[in-house]
Amino acid sequence: MKRAAKIFFGAGAWPSIAIYWGLMLGLNFNIFQATLGALLYAVGYSLIAIGGGRITKLDYGVVLFWTAGLGLSLFTQSFSQLYLLRYFTTFLYISLFLMAYLPVVFGAEPFTIAFAKRTTPEMFWETDLFITINRIMTLVWAGLFLMAMLITLIPGVITQIIIPIVLVMSVGIPFTMKFPDRYLEAKGMGGMKALAEPAASSVTSTASTPAGIPAVVSGSGDQERKTVAEKLGSVKNVHVVFGSPRNKRGFTFKSLDRFLDGIRAGGITPEIHFLSKYKIRPCTGCYTCWTKTPGVCIQKDDMTVLNEKLEGADLIVYAQPLYVFSVPGITKNFLDRRIPILEPFLIENSDGSTRHPHRGKGTNCRRMLIFSVCGFPEVDHFDGLIKMFRLMSRSGQTPIIGEILRPSSESMRFGERIGGSYQRIMDAFFEAGRQVVTQGYVSRDTEQDISQPLMPTVQGFRQMGNRFWNTWIRYEEEKKAGKELPQFEEYLQADMGMFFGGMASVYNPAKAGDFEGIFQFDIAGDQAGKCYLQIKDKQCTFNEGEAENPGIIIHTPWDVWLSIGQGEISGQDALMQGKYTVDGDLGLMLKMQEIFSS
Repeated sequence: MKRAAKIFFGAGAWPSIAIYWGLMLGLNFNIFQATLGALLYAVGYSLIAIGGGRITKLDYGVVLFWTAGLGLSLFTQSFSQLYLLRYFTTFLYISLFLMAYLPVVFGAEPFTIAFAKRTTPEMFWETDLFITINRIMTLVWAGLFLMAMLITLIPGVITQIIIPIVLVMSVGIPFTMKFPDRYLEAKGMGGMKALAEPAASSVTSTASTPAGIPAVVSGSGDQERKTVAEKLGSVKNVHVVFGSPRNKRGFTFKSLDRFLDGIRAGGITPEIHFLSKYKIRPCTGCYTCWTKTPGVCIQKDDMTVLNEKLEGADLIVYAQPLYVFSVPGITKNFLDRRIPILEPFLIENSDGSTRHPHRGKGTNCRRMLIFSVCGFPEVDHFDGLIKMFRLMSRSGQTPIIGEILRPSSESMRFGERIGGSYQRIMDAFFEAGRQVVTQGYVSRDTEQDISQPLMPTVQGFRQMGNRFWNTWIRYEEEKKAGKELPQFEEYLQADMGMFFGGMASVYNPAKAGDFEGIFQFDIAGDQAGKCYLQIKDKQCTFNEGEAENPGIIIHTPWDVWLSIGQGEISGQDALMQGKYTVDGDLGLMLKMQEIFSS
Protein backbone atom coordinates (compact mmCIF):
# COMPACT_ATOMS: atom_id res chain seq x y z
CA MET A 1 0.00 0.00 0.00
CA LYS A 2 2.80 2.42 0.89
CA ARG A 3 4.59 1.58 -2.34
CA ALA A 4 1.44 2.24 -4.36
CA ALA A 5 0.96 5.60 -2.59
CA LYS A 6 4.58 6.51 -3.29
CA ILE A 7 4.12 5.75 -7.00
CA PHE A 8 0.81 7.63 -7.10
CA PHE A 9 2.19 10.81 -5.53
CA GLY A 10 5.44 10.50 -7.45
CA ALA A 11 3.54 10.57 -10.74
CA GLY A 12 1.61 13.68 -9.74
CA ALA A 13 -0.98 15.02 -12.16
CA TRP A 14 1.05 13.94 -15.21
CA PRO A 15 -0.92 10.71 -15.93
CA SER A 16 -3.71 13.01 -17.10
CA ILE A 17 -1.70 13.51 -20.31
CA ALA A 18 -1.64 9.76 -20.96
CA ILE A 19 -5.37 9.62 -20.20
CA TYR A 20 -6.04 12.38 -22.74
CA TRP A 21 -4.12 10.77 -25.57
CA GLY A 22 -5.43 7.34 -24.67
CA LEU A 23 -9.00 8.59 -24.98
CA MET A 24 -8.23 10.48 -28.18
CA LEU A 25 -6.20 7.86 -30.06
CA GLY A 26 -7.25 4.60 -28.46
CA LEU A 27 -10.96 5.14 -27.87
CA ASN A 28 -11.62 7.84 -30.47
CA PHE A 29 -13.15 10.28 -28.00
CA ASN A 30 -13.58 13.85 -29.22
CA ILE A 31 -11.44 16.71 -27.89
CA PHE A 32 -14.00 17.84 -25.31
CA GLN A 33 -14.54 14.34 -23.88
CA ALA A 34 -10.82 13.56 -23.75
CA THR A 35 -10.03 16.93 -22.14
CA LEU A 36 -12.77 16.48 -19.56
CA GLY A 37 -11.42 13.03 -18.63
CA ALA A 38 -7.89 14.40 -18.24
CA LEU A 39 -9.11 17.36 -16.17
CA LEU A 40 -11.13 15.13 -13.85
CA TYR A 41 -8.06 13.04 -13.12
CA ALA A 42 -5.85 16.13 -12.58
CA VAL A 43 -8.38 17.75 -10.25
CA GLY A 44 -9.02 14.49 -8.38
CA TYR A 45 -5.32 13.90 -7.88
CA SER A 46 -4.81 17.51 -6.72
CA LEU A 47 -7.53 17.23 -4.08
CA ILE A 48 -5.98 14.02 -2.74
CA ALA A 49 -2.49 15.58 -2.84
CA ILE A 50 -3.70 18.66 -0.95
CA GLY A 51 -5.15 16.42 1.77
CA GLY A 52 -1.89 14.46 1.94
CA GLY A 53 0.31 17.55 1.91
CA ARG A 54 1.91 16.49 -1.40
CA ILE A 55 0.53 19.08 -3.81
CA THR A 56 2.98 21.09 -5.94
CA LYS A 57 2.60 24.13 -8.14
CA LEU A 58 3.38 21.98 -11.18
CA ASP A 59 0.23 19.99 -10.41
CA TYR A 60 -1.65 23.28 -10.40
CA GLY A 61 0.00 24.04 -13.75
CA VAL A 62 -1.39 20.83 -15.23
CA VAL A 63 -4.86 21.64 -13.87
CA LEU A 64 -4.58 25.14 -15.36
CA PHE A 65 -3.63 23.66 -18.74
CA TRP A 66 -6.62 21.30 -18.86
CA THR A 67 -9.04 23.92 -17.53
CA ALA A 68 -8.08 26.34 -20.28
CA GLY A 69 -8.30 23.54 -22.86
CA LEU A 70 -11.76 22.52 -21.70
CA GLY A 71 -12.95 26.10 -21.94
CA LEU A 72 -11.64 26.43 -25.50
CA SER A 73 -13.20 23.13 -26.58
CA LEU A 74 -16.59 24.39 -25.36
CA PHE A 75 -16.55 27.70 -27.19
CA THR A 76 -14.25 27.54 -30.20
CA GLN A 77 -13.23 24.49 -32.19
CA SER A 78 -10.45 26.16 -34.19
CA PHE A 79 -8.60 27.48 -31.13
CA SER A 80 -9.12 24.25 -29.19
CA GLN A 81 -7.43 22.28 -32.00
CA LEU A 82 -4.47 24.66 -31.97
CA TYR A 83 -4.28 24.43 -28.17
CA LEU A 84 -4.88 20.69 -27.69
CA LEU A 85 -3.45 19.24 -30.91
CA ARG A 86 -1.06 21.31 -33.00
CA TYR A 87 0.59 23.26 -30.17
CA PHE A 88 -0.27 20.92 -27.30
CA THR A 89 3.25 20.90 -25.79
CA THR A 90 3.71 24.63 -26.37
CA PHE A 91 0.76 25.58 -24.20
CA LEU A 92 1.63 22.90 -21.65
CA TYR A 93 5.07 24.44 -21.16
CA ILE A 94 3.50 27.91 -20.98
CA SER A 95 1.33 26.71 -18.09
CA LEU A 96 4.36 25.25 -16.31
CA PHE A 97 6.35 28.45 -16.90
CA LEU A 98 3.59 30.57 -15.35
CA MET A 99 3.33 28.29 -12.30
CA ALA A 100 7.12 28.52 -11.81
CA TYR A 101 7.69 32.19 -12.55
CA LEU A 102 4.67 34.06 -11.18
CA PRO A 103 4.95 32.87 -7.54
CA VAL A 104 8.53 34.14 -7.39
CA VAL A 105 7.54 37.49 -8.91
CA PHE A 106 4.73 37.98 -6.40
CA GLY A 107 6.70 36.75 -3.37
CA ALA A 108 4.92 33.40 -2.97
CA GLU A 109 6.62 30.11 -2.16
CA PRO A 110 8.85 28.85 -5.02
CA PHE A 111 7.54 25.63 -6.58
CA THR A 112 10.73 23.64 -5.86
CA ILE A 113 10.18 24.00 -2.10
CA ALA A 114 7.45 21.36 -2.18
CA PHE A 115 10.00 18.87 -3.53
CA ALA A 116 12.90 20.11 -1.38
CA LYS A 117 10.93 19.60 1.83
CA ARG A 118 10.73 15.87 1.08
CA THR A 119 14.49 15.48 1.48
CA THR A 120 15.43 18.41 3.77
CA PRO A 121 15.04 18.37 7.59
CA GLU A 122 12.14 20.51 8.77
CA MET A 123 14.40 22.77 10.88
CA PHE A 124 15.77 24.28 7.65
CA TRP A 125 12.44 25.05 5.99
CA GLU A 126 11.96 28.56 7.39
CA THR A 127 15.56 29.72 6.94
CA ASP A 128 16.47 32.45 4.48
CA LEU A 129 19.10 30.14 3.02
CA PHE A 130 16.60 27.40 2.16
CA ILE A 131 14.21 29.87 0.57
CA THR A 132 16.96 31.62 -1.41
CA ILE A 133 18.27 28.36 -2.85
CA ASN A 134 14.79 27.30 -3.91
CA ARG A 135 14.00 30.71 -5.39
CA ILE A 136 17.11 30.47 -7.60
CA MET A 137 16.30 26.89 -8.64
CA THR A 138 12.71 27.87 -9.46
CA LEU A 139 13.88 30.69 -11.71
CA VAL A 140 16.20 28.30 -13.54
CA TRP A 141 13.32 25.88 -14.04
CA ALA A 142 11.14 28.73 -15.29
CA GLY A 143 13.85 29.49 -17.83
CA LEU A 144 13.95 25.84 -18.92
CA PHE A 145 10.16 25.75 -19.36
CA LEU A 146 10.34 28.95 -21.41
CA MET A 147 13.11 27.53 -23.63
CA ALA A 148 11.15 24.32 -24.08
CA MET A 149 8.08 26.33 -25.05
CA LEU A 150 10.01 28.25 -27.72
CA ILE A 151 11.47 25.04 -29.16
CA THR A 152 8.00 23.50 -29.49
CA LEU A 153 6.96 26.29 -31.84
CA ILE A 154 8.97 24.46 -34.52
CA PRO A 155 6.73 21.75 -36.08
CA GLY A 156 7.79 18.12 -35.76
CA VAL A 157 7.86 15.31 -33.24
CA ILE A 158 11.54 15.85 -32.46
CA THR A 159 11.20 19.57 -31.71
CA GLN A 160 7.80 19.44 -30.03
CA ILE A 161 8.32 16.39 -27.83
CA ILE A 162 11.79 14.85 -27.75
CA ILE A 163 14.11 17.88 -27.53
CA PRO A 164 12.09 19.69 -24.77
CA ILE A 165 11.98 16.53 -22.66
CA VAL A 166 15.71 15.90 -23.16
CA LEU A 167 16.41 19.54 -22.24
CA VAL A 168 14.41 19.36 -19.04
CA MET A 169 15.78 15.95 -18.02
CA SER A 170 19.44 16.53 -18.92
CA VAL A 171 19.73 20.06 -17.55
CA GLY A 172 16.99 20.54 -14.97
CA ILE A 173 17.38 17.36 -12.93
CA PRO A 174 21.22 17.40 -12.65
CA PHE A 175 21.07 21.11 -11.80
CA THR A 176 18.52 20.48 -9.04
CA MET A 177 20.67 17.72 -7.56
CA LYS A 178 23.96 19.62 -7.60
CA PHE A 179 23.07 23.30 -7.17
CA PRO A 180 22.33 23.35 -3.37
CA ASP A 181 25.75 21.88 -2.59
CA ARG A 182 27.53 24.23 -5.00
CA TYR A 183 25.72 27.24 -3.57
CA LEU A 184 26.53 26.33 0.03
CA GLU A 185 30.18 25.66 -0.85
CA ALA A 186 30.39 29.10 -2.50
CA LYS A 187 29.08 30.61 0.76
CA GLY A 188 31.74 28.77 2.74
CA MET A 189 29.26 26.37 4.39
CA GLY A 190 30.25 23.10 2.77
CA GLY A 191 27.50 21.02 1.20
CA MET A 192 24.05 20.10 2.50
CA LYS A 193 25.57 17.27 4.52
CA ALA A 194 28.01 19.61 6.25
CA LEU A 195 25.26 22.13 6.92
CA ALA A 196 23.09 19.51 8.57
CA GLU A 197 25.84 18.26 10.92
CA PRO A 198 25.37 20.93 13.63
CA ALA A 199 21.63 20.30 13.87
CA ALA A 200 21.95 16.52 13.65
CA SER A 201 24.39 16.42 16.55
CA SER A 202 22.70 19.02 18.74
CA VAL A 203 21.34 16.45 21.18
CA THR A 204 24.79 15.03 21.88
CA SER A 205 26.46 18.21 23.11
CA THR A 206 28.43 18.15 26.34
CA ALA A 207 29.27 21.04 28.58
CA SER A 208 32.81 20.09 29.40
CA THR A 209 35.55 22.41 28.15
CA PRO A 210 38.52 20.59 26.60
CA ALA A 211 41.85 21.17 28.24
CA GLY A 212 44.10 23.81 26.78
CA ILE A 213 41.35 26.17 25.62
CA PRO A 214 41.88 29.74 26.86
CA ALA A 215 39.02 31.05 28.95
CA VAL A 216 38.87 34.52 27.43
CA VAL A 217 39.31 35.09 23.72
CA SER A 218 37.14 38.19 23.48
CA GLY A 219 39.93 40.72 23.38
CA SER A 220 42.20 38.68 21.15
CA GLY A 221 42.52 38.54 17.39
CA ASP A 222 40.86 36.27 14.88
CA GLN A 223 43.67 33.71 14.94
CA GLU A 224 43.25 33.06 18.68
CA ARG A 225 39.48 32.78 18.25
CA LYS A 226 39.98 30.41 15.36
CA THR A 227 42.21 28.18 17.49
CA VAL A 228 39.53 27.99 20.17
CA ALA A 229 36.84 27.21 17.58
CA GLU A 230 38.93 24.39 16.12
CA LYS A 231 39.39 22.82 19.55
CA LEU A 232 35.72 23.13 20.52
CA GLY A 233 34.32 22.05 17.15
CA SER A 234 31.23 23.42 15.46
CA VAL A 235 28.45 25.11 17.43
CA LYS A 236 25.74 22.52 18.03
CA ASN A 237 22.97 24.42 19.83
CA VAL A 238 22.33 28.03 20.79
CA HIS A 239 20.47 29.32 23.85
CA VAL A 240 19.75 33.04 24.21
CA VAL A 241 19.36 34.55 27.67
CA PHE A 242 17.41 37.69 26.79
CA GLY A 243 17.55 40.33 29.50
CA SER A 244 15.57 43.25 28.08
CA PRO A 245 12.50 44.18 30.17
CA ARG A 246 10.90 45.41 26.92
CA ASN A 247 10.95 41.92 25.38
CA LYS A 248 10.34 42.24 21.62
CA ARG A 249 9.40 45.91 21.68
CA GLY A 250 12.87 47.46 21.73
CA PHE A 251 15.79 47.59 19.36
CA THR A 252 17.67 44.99 21.42
CA PHE A 253 15.37 42.30 20.05
CA LYS A 254 15.20 43.77 16.54
CA SER A 255 18.97 43.68 16.16
CA LEU A 256 19.26 40.34 17.98
CA ASP A 257 16.68 38.78 15.67
CA ARG A 258 18.72 39.84 12.63
CA PHE A 259 21.79 38.23 14.22
CA LEU A 260 19.77 35.08 14.88
CA ASP A 261 18.63 35.08 11.23
CA GLY A 262 22.26 34.45 10.36
CA ILE A 263 22.36 31.53 12.81
CA ARG A 264 19.09 30.15 11.43
CA ALA A 265 20.49 30.41 7.90
CA GLY A 266 23.23 28.07 9.07
CA GLY A 267 20.70 25.43 10.09
CA ILE A 268 20.46 26.03 13.84
CA THR A 269 17.24 27.15 15.52
CA PRO A 270 18.14 29.18 18.63
CA GLU A 271 16.06 28.88 21.79
CA ILE A 272 15.30 32.29 23.32
CA HIS A 273 14.62 32.61 27.06
CA PHE A 274 12.88 35.94 27.82
CA LEU A 275 13.88 36.56 31.42
CA SER A 276 11.07 39.05 32.01
CA LYS A 277 8.58 36.22 31.51
CA TYR A 278 10.13 34.14 34.30
CA LYS A 279 9.75 34.59 38.01
CA ILE A 280 13.30 34.97 39.35
CA ARG A 281 13.74 36.12 42.91
CA PRO A 282 17.07 37.68 44.00
CA CYS A 283 19.79 35.67 45.67
CA THR A 284 19.72 36.09 49.49
CA GLY A 285 23.36 35.11 50.01
CA CYS A 286 22.42 32.42 52.55
CA TYR A 287 24.75 29.74 51.08
CA THR A 288 22.12 27.05 51.64
CA CYS A 289 22.74 25.82 48.09
CA TRP A 290 26.39 25.22 49.05
CA THR A 291 25.88 23.64 52.46
CA LYS A 292 22.48 22.43 53.65
CA THR A 293 21.01 21.50 50.25
CA PRO A 294 23.98 21.32 47.85
CA GLY A 295 22.95 22.49 44.37
CA VAL A 296 19.41 23.42 45.43
CA CYS A 297 18.36 27.03 46.08
CA ILE A 298 15.89 27.96 48.83
CA GLN A 299 13.95 30.14 46.38
CA LYS A 300 11.06 28.25 44.77
CA ASP A 301 10.64 29.98 41.42
CA ASP A 302 11.40 29.54 37.73
CA MET A 303 15.18 29.53 38.06
CA THR A 304 15.26 25.77 38.47
CA VAL A 305 13.54 25.38 35.10
CA LEU A 306 15.96 27.81 33.45
CA ASN A 307 19.01 26.02 34.84
CA GLU A 308 17.67 22.73 33.51
CA LYS A 309 17.06 24.23 30.06
CA LEU A 310 20.60 25.60 29.91
CA GLU A 311 22.25 22.41 31.08
CA GLY A 312 24.51 21.16 28.33
CA ALA A 313 24.21 24.36 26.31
CA ASP A 314 26.86 24.57 23.61
CA LEU A 315 26.59 28.36 23.27
CA ILE A 316 24.82 30.86 25.51
CA VAL A 317 24.19 34.28 24.02
CA TYR A 318 23.77 36.89 26.75
CA ALA A 319 21.66 39.58 25.06
CA GLN A 320 20.56 42.75 26.86
CA PRO A 321 20.52 46.53 26.63
CA LEU A 322 23.05 48.51 28.64
CA TYR A 323 21.64 49.67 32.01
CA VAL A 324 23.89 52.03 34.02
CA PHE A 325 27.05 50.65 32.37
CA SER A 326 26.08 47.05 33.15
CA VAL A 327 23.25 44.55 32.68
CA PRO A 328 19.56 45.10 33.59
CA GLY A 329 18.39 43.91 36.98
CA ILE A 330 16.62 40.81 35.63
CA THR A 331 19.88 39.65 34.02
CA LYS A 332 21.84 40.29 37.21
CA ASN A 333 19.29 38.30 39.22
CA PHE A 334 19.64 35.45 36.73
CA LEU A 335 23.45 35.48 36.95
CA ASP A 336 23.41 35.61 40.76
CA ARG A 337 21.03 32.66 40.91
CA ARG A 338 23.41 30.50 38.84
CA ILE A 339 25.50 30.05 42.02
CA PRO A 340 24.02 26.60 42.83
CA ILE A 341 25.78 25.11 39.77
CA LEU A 342 29.09 25.87 41.55
CA GLU A 343 30.70 24.30 44.60
CA PRO A 344 31.98 26.52 47.47
CA PHE A 345 35.57 25.28 47.36
CA LEU A 346 38.47 27.40 46.17
CA ILE A 347 40.71 26.06 43.42
CA GLU A 348 43.46 27.48 41.25
CA ASN A 349 42.48 28.60 37.78
CA SER A 350 44.62 27.98 34.69
CA ASP A 351 45.97 31.56 34.92
CA GLY A 352 46.77 31.27 38.63
CA SER A 353 43.66 33.09 39.87
CA THR A 354 41.16 31.59 42.31
CA ARG A 355 37.76 30.28 41.30
CA HIS A 356 34.94 27.93 42.35
CA PRO A 357 34.70 24.52 40.64
CA HIS A 358 31.56 23.50 38.76
CA ARG A 359 29.31 21.14 40.64
CA GLY A 360 29.21 18.49 37.96
CA LYS A 361 29.64 17.67 34.33
CA GLY A 362 26.99 19.30 32.16
CA THR A 363 26.36 22.33 34.39
CA ASN A 364 28.38 24.88 32.41
CA CYS A 365 28.05 25.97 28.80
CA ARG A 366 30.98 25.43 26.45
CA ARG A 367 31.15 29.03 25.14
CA MET A 368 29.57 32.45 25.47
CA LEU A 369 28.68 35.37 23.23
CA ILE A 370 27.90 38.85 24.51
CA PHE A 371 25.26 40.94 22.73
CA SER A 372 24.32 44.42 23.90
CA VAL A 373 22.99 47.76 22.66
CA CYS A 374 22.93 51.23 24.20
CA GLY A 375 21.69 54.71 23.37
CA PHE A 376 25.05 56.49 23.68
CA PRO A 377 27.06 56.91 20.47
CA GLU A 378 30.43 55.76 21.90
CA VAL A 379 31.37 52.08 22.21
CA ASP A 380 33.39 52.58 25.39
CA HIS A 381 30.16 52.92 27.38
CA PHE A 382 30.07 49.08 27.27
CA ASP A 383 33.42 48.74 29.09
CA GLY A 384 31.89 47.88 32.47
CA LEU A 385 29.52 45.28 31.06
CA ILE A 386 32.25 43.63 28.97
CA LYS A 387 34.64 43.56 31.92
CA MET A 388 32.06 41.66 34.01
CA PHE A 389 31.48 39.04 31.32
CA ARG A 390 35.20 38.62 30.70
CA LEU A 391 35.72 37.91 34.40
CA MET A 392 32.89 35.36 34.23
CA SER A 393 34.57 33.83 31.20
CA ARG A 394 37.90 33.51 32.98
CA SER A 395 36.42 32.10 36.17
CA GLY A 396 34.12 29.68 34.40
CA GLN A 397 36.73 28.59 31.84
CA THR A 398 34.17 29.48 29.17
CA PRO A 399 35.54 31.20 26.04
CA ILE A 400 33.79 34.26 24.66
CA ILE A 401 33.49 33.81 20.91
CA GLY A 402 32.07 37.23 20.14
CA GLU A 403 31.30 40.64 21.63
CA ILE A 404 28.54 42.27 19.59
CA LEU A 405 28.04 45.86 20.74
CA ARG A 406 25.72 48.36 19.05
CA PRO A 407 25.85 51.98 20.29
CA SER A 408 23.26 54.67 19.35
CA SER A 409 20.62 51.95 19.17
CA GLU A 410 17.56 54.14 19.81
CA SER A 411 18.31 56.05 16.62
CA MET A 412 18.07 52.81 14.63
CA ARG A 413 14.29 53.29 14.67
CA PHE A 414 14.96 55.86 11.93
CA GLY A 415 16.96 53.31 9.97
CA GLU A 416 15.12 53.60 6.67
CA ARG A 417 15.59 57.38 6.74
CA ILE A 418 19.25 57.12 7.71
CA GLY A 419 19.90 54.92 4.68
CA GLY A 420 23.14 53.17 3.80
CA SER A 421 24.85 52.98 7.19
CA TYR A 422 21.73 51.41 8.74
CA GLN A 423 21.59 48.69 6.11
CA ARG A 424 25.31 47.96 6.46
CA ILE A 425 24.88 47.51 10.21
CA MET A 426 21.88 45.18 9.78
CA ASP A 427 23.82 43.14 7.22
CA ALA A 428 26.71 42.89 9.67
CA PHE A 429 24.36 41.50 12.36
CA PHE A 430 23.33 38.74 9.95
CA GLU A 431 26.95 38.05 8.98
CA ALA A 432 27.92 37.71 12.65
CA GLY A 433 25.25 35.03 13.15
CA ARG A 434 26.35 33.23 10.00
CA GLN A 435 29.96 33.22 11.21
CA VAL A 436 28.96 31.64 14.53
CA VAL A 437 27.74 28.58 12.61
CA THR A 438 30.25 28.48 9.75
CA GLN A 439 33.49 29.26 11.63
CA GLY A 440 32.63 29.04 15.32
CA TYR A 441 33.36 32.67 16.22
CA VAL A 442 32.60 36.25 15.17
CA SER A 443 35.47 38.03 13.43
CA ARG A 444 36.79 41.28 14.82
CA ASP A 445 36.08 43.03 11.50
CA THR A 446 32.41 42.05 11.69
CA GLU A 447 32.19 43.29 15.28
CA GLN A 448 33.61 46.63 14.16
CA ASP A 449 31.12 46.77 11.27
CA ILE A 450 28.31 46.35 13.80
CA SER A 451 29.71 49.08 16.07
CA GLN A 452 30.38 51.58 13.25
CA PRO A 453 29.01 55.11 13.74
CA LEU A 454 25.44 55.51 12.61
CA MET A 455 25.91 59.19 11.80
CA PRO A 456 29.00 61.02 10.53
CA THR A 457 29.45 63.22 13.63
CA VAL A 458 28.78 62.78 17.34
CA GLN A 459 27.60 66.39 17.48
CA GLY A 460 24.92 65.63 14.88
CA PHE A 461 23.87 62.55 16.80
CA ARG A 462 23.51 64.51 20.05
CA GLN A 463 21.42 67.17 18.37
CA MET A 464 19.13 64.57 16.86
CA GLY A 465 18.86 62.72 20.16
CA ASN A 466 17.92 65.85 22.07
CA ARG A 467 15.30 66.72 19.48
CA PHE A 468 13.87 63.22 19.82
CA TRP A 469 13.50 63.46 23.59
CA ASN A 470 12.01 66.95 23.43
CA THR A 471 9.47 65.69 20.88
CA TRP A 472 8.56 62.73 23.08
CA ILE A 473 8.14 64.98 26.14
CA ARG A 474 5.93 67.36 24.14
CA TYR A 475 3.88 64.39 22.91
CA GLU A 476 3.21 63.21 26.48
CA GLU A 477 2.32 66.73 27.61
CA GLU A 478 -0.18 67.11 24.76
CA LYS A 479 -1.71 63.74 25.63
CA LYS A 480 -2.13 64.77 29.27
CA ALA A 481 -3.78 67.96 28.08
CA GLY A 482 -6.44 65.86 26.33
CA LYS A 483 -5.30 66.48 22.76
CA GLU A 484 -6.20 63.71 20.31
CA LEU A 485 -2.95 62.38 18.88
CA PRO A 486 -1.82 59.53 16.60
CA GLN A 487 0.53 56.76 17.75
CA PHE A 488 3.91 58.10 18.85
CA GLU A 489 5.79 56.70 15.87
CA GLU A 490 3.41 58.46 13.48
CA TYR A 491 3.61 61.66 15.52
CA LEU A 492 7.40 61.43 15.43
CA GLN A 493 7.53 60.90 11.67
CA ALA A 494 5.34 63.96 11.10
CA ASP A 495 7.46 66.30 13.23
CA MET A 496 9.26 68.89 11.10
CA GLY A 497 12.05 69.33 13.62
CA MET A 498 12.75 65.59 13.74
CA PHE A 499 12.85 65.44 9.96
CA PHE A 500 15.26 68.32 9.44
CA GLY A 501 17.20 67.42 12.57
CA GLY A 502 17.65 64.03 10.95
CA MET A 503 19.05 65.71 7.85
CA ALA A 504 21.53 67.60 10.01
CA SER A 505 22.58 64.40 11.76
CA VAL A 506 23.60 62.70 8.50
CA TYR A 507 25.65 65.69 7.33
CA ASN A 508 28.91 64.25 6.01
CA PRO A 509 31.87 66.65 6.54
CA ALA A 510 34.16 64.45 4.44
CA LYS A 511 31.96 64.99 1.40
CA ALA A 512 31.29 68.65 2.20
CA GLY A 513 34.98 69.57 2.25
CA ASP A 514 35.41 73.31 2.93
CA PHE A 515 31.83 74.12 1.95
CA GLU A 516 29.92 76.49 4.23
CA GLY A 517 26.41 77.77 3.65
CA ILE A 518 22.79 77.99 4.71
CA PHE A 519 19.84 76.03 3.34
CA GLN A 520 16.57 77.84 4.16
CA PHE A 521 13.24 75.97 4.07
CA ASP A 522 9.85 77.68 3.76
CA ILE A 523 7.34 74.93 4.57
CA ALA A 524 3.64 75.05 3.74
CA GLY A 525 0.87 72.62 4.68
CA ASP A 526 0.40 70.58 7.87
CA GLN A 527 3.83 71.47 9.24
CA ALA A 528 3.89 75.09 8.06
CA GLY A 529 6.90 77.01 9.28
CA LYS A 530 10.42 78.14 8.53
CA CYS A 531 13.71 76.52 9.43
CA TYR A 532 17.23 76.26 8.09
CA LEU A 533 20.32 74.10 8.12
CA GLN A 534 23.59 75.92 8.65
CA ILE A 535 26.95 74.41 7.76
CA LYS A 536 29.89 76.12 9.42
CA ASP A 537 33.25 74.93 10.79
CA LYS A 538 32.50 71.42 9.50
CA GLN A 539 29.38 71.22 11.66
CA CYS A 540 25.72 71.23 10.61
CA THR A 541 23.03 72.60 12.89
CA PHE A 542 19.25 72.69 12.59
CA ASN A 543 17.56 75.98 13.49
CA GLU A 544 13.98 77.18 13.46
CA GLY A 545 13.05 80.51 11.89
CA GLU A 546 14.65 82.59 9.14
CA ALA A 547 18.37 82.85 8.48
CA GLU A 548 20.25 85.91 7.28
CA ASN A 549 21.59 85.66 3.75
CA PRO A 550 20.77 82.01 2.98
CA GLY A 551 22.45 80.57 -0.09
CA ILE A 552 19.22 78.94 -1.22
CA ILE A 553 15.56 79.10 -0.19
CA ILE A 554 13.37 76.07 -0.84
CA HIS A 555 9.61 76.70 -0.91
CA THR A 556 7.82 73.39 -0.52
CA PRO A 557 4.66 71.79 0.85
CA TRP A 558 5.47 69.58 3.82
CA ASP A 559 4.09 66.41 2.24
CA VAL A 560 6.24 66.90 -0.88
CA TRP A 561 9.50 67.28 1.02
CA LEU A 562 8.59 64.42 3.33
CA SER A 563 8.02 62.18 0.31
CA ILE A 564 11.39 63.23 -1.14
CA GLY A 565 13.13 62.51 2.15
CA GLN A 566 11.54 59.08 2.40
CA GLY A 567 12.60 58.23 -1.14
CA GLU A 568 9.04 58.00 -2.47
CA ILE A 569 9.65 60.59 -5.19
CA SER A 570 12.76 62.05 -6.81
CA GLY A 571 13.72 65.53 -5.65
CA GLN A 572 14.84 66.44 -9.17
CA ASP A 573 11.61 65.18 -10.74
CA ALA A 574 9.51 67.01 -8.16
CA LEU A 575 11.36 70.24 -8.93
CA MET A 576 10.89 69.80 -12.68
CA GLN A 577 7.18 69.14 -12.11
CA GLY A 578 6.82 72.34 -10.10
CA LYS A 579 5.91 70.58 -6.84
CA TYR A 580 8.33 72.89 -5.04
CA THR A 581 10.34 75.96 -6.05
CA VAL A 582 13.83 77.25 -5.33
CA ASP A 583 15.27 80.76 -4.98
CA GLY A 584 19.01 81.19 -5.15
CA ASP A 585 21.85 78.99 -6.35
CA LEU A 586 20.42 75.83 -7.95
CA GLY A 587 23.88 74.28 -7.80
CA LEU A 588 23.44 74.00 -4.04
CA MET A 589 20.64 71.46 -4.64
CA LEU A 590 23.21 69.05 -6.07
CA LYS A 591 25.57 69.84 -3.20
CA MET A 592 22.80 69.12 -0.71
CA GLN A 593 22.24 65.61 -2.07
CA GLU A 594 25.95 64.89 -1.75
CA ILE A 595 26.66 66.17 1.73
CA PHE A 596 23.48 64.95 3.44
CA SER A 597 24.08 61.24 2.89
CA SER A 598 25.28 58.36 5.01
